[in-house]
Amino acid sequence: MLQENGTNQNIIINQRQRAHLDGIVEVESFTESEIVALSCLGKILIEGEEMHIDAFSTETGGLEIHGRINGVFYMEEKSSTGKGLFSKLIR
Repeated sequence: MLQENGTNQNIIINQRQRAHLDGIVEVESFTESEIVALSCLGKILIEGEEMHIDAFSTETGGLEIHGRINGVFYMEEKSSTGKGLFSKLIR
């Protein structure tokens, strides 16, 4: 698990127009319809419309977003257990 030094993960969504997230380590990618961030508890996908990042601090881990927020999802990491195409060919 990515939990770091007692860092908490909090998500506050106000009227589906603004969001504040704590415990963010890195913003991996962002468009107006999708933001992918790495938090202390794993990857987070934020889906919406006309979204913009107002502020992001690597020191505090705070991320501020505005736009229409349609959903927030934690993404499971895919394990590399050798079930890809190459491993199927080797059998």
